[in-house]
Amino acid sequence: MKFFPIKYRKLMKARNRNLLLLEITFNILFVVFMIPLINIAFKYVMKLWGHSYVTQKNLPVFLTHPPAILFLLGIFIIVPILVLWKMSSIIHHCRIASINPGPNILSNLAIGFFKTLRSIFTGNIALPFYALIIYLFTNIPLLIGISIKMRFPITFTDGASDVLFLRGLFTLFLVFITFIAYRGLFTVHFCINENQKFLDGLEHSKQLMMGRHPKTATTLLLYNVFLTVGFYLIYNIILFIMAVLIYFSVEKNMVITIFLSYYPMVNLYIALLFSMISFITNLNLISSLYRTYREEEGRDYDGSILNYQEEETTFLPMKGHRQLLIAILVMFLSAGLINFYIAVRNDSFHLQEALSGIQIASHRGSSFNAPENTLPAIEQAIAAHSDYAEIDVQQTKDGVLILLHDKNLWRTTGLNKYIWTQTYDDIKDLDAGSWFGDEYAGTPIPTLEEALELSKGRIKLNIDVKIHGHEQEIEQKLVALIEEYDFEHQCIVSSWSYDTVARVKQLNTDIKTGYILSAAYGNFYDKEFIDFLSIRSAFITKSVVENTHLAGKEIHAWTVNAKSELERMKSLGVNSIITDNPILAKEILLRDDTNDTIVELLHKMLLNRSFYQIVRK
Repeated sequence: MKFFPIKYRKLMKARNRNLLLLEITFNILFVVFMIPLINIAFKYVMKLWGHSYVTQKNLPVFLTHPPAILFLLGIFIIVPILVLWKMSSIIHHCRIASINPGPNILSNLAIGFFKTLRSIFTGNIALPFYALIIYLFTNIPLLIGISIKMRFPITFTDGASDVLFLRGLFTLFLVFITFIAYRGLFTVHFCINENQKFLDGLEHSKQLMMGRHPKTATTLLLYNVFLTVGFYLIYNIILFIMAVLIYFSVEKNMVITIFLSYYPMVNLYIALLFSMISFITNLNLISSLYRTYREEEGRDYDGSILNYQEEETTFLPMKGHRQLLIAILVMFLSAGLINFYIAVRNDSFHLQEALSGIQIASHRGSSFNAPENTLPAIEQAIAAHSDYAEIDVQQTKDGVLILLHDKNLWRTTGLNKYIWTQTYDDIKDLDAGSWFGDEYAGTPIPTLEEALELSKGRIKLNIDVKIHGHEQEIEQKLVALIEEYDFEHQCIVSSWSYDTVARVKQLNTDIKTGYILSAAYGNFYDKEFIDFLSIRSAFITKSVVENTHLAGKEIHAWTVNAKSELERMKSLGVNSIITDNPILAKEILLRDDTNDTIVELLHKMLLNRSFYQIVRK
């Protein structure tokens, strides 16, 4: 980069700070506005399709469904336009930063928006899609890292050959992106800065690169190598610090589980941050190259920058319409914020839910660590970072929904009575914890309402409705409680009784319902009112998983405790595992997707008690 004039090298450093703020602002707007809209659209597409799960088996059917085609077409059009908007704002900022180092971010976004609209409405239909290619090109270091660490979902691969093929396909995609983007590196700049047509901008970009390929390629390569090495070091330092903090802040038997639980989230946030930095710094570098090459030709910038104030006025709406524009913008952003808040509060991101990996449900709360179906058991499930706490729900004589597995109270409370013969007042003071351990003496049988209050915003619930034949509108009362606590998207309802889950689904179609089977015999895949099948793991085979997924339903395995069976369920690609040992399950399920070096270090630290004592001193 030494061939840059010194003033441009200094300007690049100064611009990066402002560009990061601009990038963060744009991404915030995208998250609070676009993601909820995409979420709502996907929800209705899945509802119209009649399925809740997209797999390799039913993907071709999904892609030919008209609402799905419209949804994907909308994403295909909107995303490139948004990328061009962001790129136009950054290019504009890089252009005028020499005379105004700290321009207003919202003003830049507004000007970038109107430049994007003008470019599209004047016939540059291909420009947004080319901008997307440039965007991917600026993130090549991150994409290479992702390809190295990539773990393809089991449901999309049948073996090592499929994985090798997909990796090769992804590598070819990266090569294609690099080739196409490099050939027209300055195309977007010509179109945005000089109002050129796409093909003209592409041709001028090729001309501008003539004789400058070695210099340009070397600069981009060295810059990105430096960026990648620096990021790799920072990334591993962050992981190491996270591991040490977890080691000294949680119980030793939970260290690996907590690290594995936080690792995907931290990985995602670090990747997003690196993507932002890689994009803005690379686009800043490309903009500086563009400016340097144009000035070498005695063209463009020396005259156009002086007209910045005039150009800004040209692109902004008439002054009389600004208040109306601001009011509309505030209205849309407010609606987006409200919708985003509701989605986060109710955990109702349907796209994430449909495409998520294997979930872990702690059986009867966390029955290895606390008395089953009690509030302490749910607390233990939360502490283990389980995705769900599986609980059993029955109804008392007076219609109260309580947590209890057996029909008789004898095993857990010592009272030899059936639950349908007792009112809630009869059982509320029973001791449901002493049988498990003295430290839980006096633990009561909780109501479902208490479980919902405890779990809200902390853990999802898998509510297994036990039917004993003496119920009084149990489905209506269950759905009413779920709706009262806005828990529709934070729970699933399952039962051995198909009639029960069918009634729940009819009362509220937003609640996911499942049919419990002890054996996988007969034709049960096309049941109308269920979203998943819950089957004893011993009866789950590859064909059962494939047929269930082909029917657009999830498959949950119970109750899986042995390491070998956990690994088998993982290899089959089930959607959820109900287990008494969520700590072991999480380590087996997530170990392949994490940093082996850090995990091995944690294991050695845990085995070396003297290390813990020395550091503590």
